[in-house]
Amino acid sequence: MKIHTMPLNALQTNTYFVINEETQETLIIDPAWDSKELTGFIDENGLKPVAVLLTHGHFDHIYGVKVLRERNAEVIASEKETELLATVSMNLSEKFKRPVTVKADRTVKDGEELKLAGYRIRVIETPGHTAGCVCYEFPEQMVIFTGDTLFNGTIGRTDVPTGDWETEVKSVKEKLFTLPDRMICYPGHGSTTTIGHEKMFNNAVKQDR
Repeated sequence: MKIHTMPLNALQTNTYFVINEETQETLIIDPAWDSKELTGFIDENGLKPVAVLLTHGHFDHIYGVKVLRERNAEVIASEKETELLATVSMNLSEKFKRPVTVKADRTVKDGEELKLAGYRIRVIETPGHTAGCVCYEFPEQMVIFTGDTLFNGTIGRTDVPTGDWETEVKSVKEKLFTLPDRMICYPGHGSTTTIGHEKMFNNAVKQDR
C-alpha cells in the first residue's frame, strides 16, 4: 500500500490516495477540490480510480467527487449523511458561495466491511462533527482515515449542522481509542498521528475527562 496525501482548497483539506502498487487500483478519500492537481496526479501515475470514500459531507471534502465519478469511481458515504450531502445549507457550500451536492452510489453503516482495490476496510461510525461521520479502518495495514473526527492533538469542531460536542468526544473515546495504539491516523486536516499518541496527548478529549 502507498498513501499519497494532497492538501487541497483554501482549508488545506487532506485528500488521500490509497494506491495498490501491484494493480494501480486507487481509493480516493475525501477529494477536496476539482482541480487539475487532483486529476493530473491520477493521470501522471497511471492510477485506476476504484472508489471515492467520504468520511462526511462537508463541502471541503466533496468538491472533487464529480471529476472522479467521471473516471468511473464509485462514491461511498454513510447512510446517515445523505441529507447533509444533498443540502447546500447543511454541507456549508452555500455559505462559501460555491454550492455543491453529492448523492452516493453506495451507502454504508457502522461495522460494515468493504473489499476494494485489494484491501479489507471496516466502516466505523463516529458521529459528532456531523451525525453521519465515519472513519475507514484498514486493519491489516494498521491505518485509519479519521476525517474531521480526530486530528493530531484535537477533534473536529461541532458548531455546524448536525454537530454535537459530547457525541464526538464519546465517539473518539468509545470507538477510536479502543483501537491498537500503534494504528496510524490520517486526519482530514493537519499531520498524521497514532491512536496511542492521541490517547496520551489529545487536549480536547483530555479536558472532557
